[in-house]
Amino acid sequence: DAAGHARWIVAKSLWTTITTLSSKSEGEPFGNIRSVVDGACFLSSNGLPYFYVPSPDPTAIDIKKDSSITLTFTEAALAERVGEDGSPCGGMDAEDPTCAKLTLIGHAKPLEDHAEIKLAENAFKTQHPRARWLSEGGAHTGGLYYTLHLHEIMFLRNYGGFAQVSPDEYL
Repeated sequence: DAAGHARWIVAKSLWTTITTLSSKSEGEPFGNIRSVVDGACFLSSNGLPYFYVPSPDPTAIDIKKDSSITLTFTEAALAERVGEDGSPCGGMDAEDPTCAKLTLIGHAKPLEDHAEIKLAENAFKTQHPRARWLSEGGAHTGGLYYTLHLHEIMFLRNYGGFAQVSPDEYL
């Protein structure tokens, strides 16, 4: 079940790399690791994670100019996939194709609904308890909570190339 596997990775992930089109270096990509949540628990996930970006952050500046982004996840970062020897993906190297890598492609969508912002804050409070600012309205510099308007999925989960998962199947 490729779609279920992809959603599981997102639901269990605490971090993602957000890649934007750089507004500073025209046309170049810019990747930034950010905290992420997909609901307060696995049962409340919907596959479209929340993330927060402070206003002065280069990612926020890039999104303001062009909201095209990718969110990249790796199974190697999940506690559930760390082997007894401490290596990722059950003892395999993180670059092994059986250690899944997932990229969600789309547009950053700022949260505007007060109820949805509260859901995001509650999810951050549960999933990132040491980063209280994420659950208490964000950075002192200002910023926005976002989710993703999903367009495309690239999912490498085994040998033989990318798994075919459409946004509709995933959602």
